[in-house]
Amino acid sequence: MIIIPYCYIKIYLFAKKSKQRVLKHSSKGSGSNIGNSKLRDRDIKLLKTVATILAAFMIMWAPYTSDIVFNFYDTWPDWYLQTGVALCLANSSINFIIYGIMNKNFRRSYSMIFHKIFCWKWSTESSKKDIEERLKRQGATGRVKSDHAIVNNIIAANI
Repeated sequence: MIIIPYCYIKIYLFAKKSKQRVLKHSSKGSGSNIGNSKLRDRDIKLLKTVATILAAFMIMWAPYTSDIVFNFYDTWPDWYLQTGVALCLANSSINFIIYGIMNKNFRRSYSMIFHKIFCWKWSTESSKKDIEERLKRQGATGRVKSDHAIVNNIIAANI
């Protein structure tokens, strides 16, 4: 209960410090206030996601931890420990749900997976737009229009 929050805080601080180093050395990020406000929004979203995962962890592990730490004479009812164990095990399976709720990229990927599992036709137009958008964000803006064949191959491979 102490180590996990410490680790999540260290991960968040490391990610934030790493991003600041990248921005410092980047020629794009040095003079743009719009980019900085967008980065602050990302920081807030990341912090909310980490806080939600941490809160879920603490809540779901609290019954088991309290039973182990405070039930010295084994006088608490058995159902309390059993519920605590069940919540601990369930905690492992909720992180993907939290990520899916709080992150657009995860939601998009989950949607694609569900479409593939249930053999629904995945919209190639939206997939093409997503891929082109990713290429633009990666700095391939000049090549995006000429690389429609690559985009179409990627889409065909994913369907």
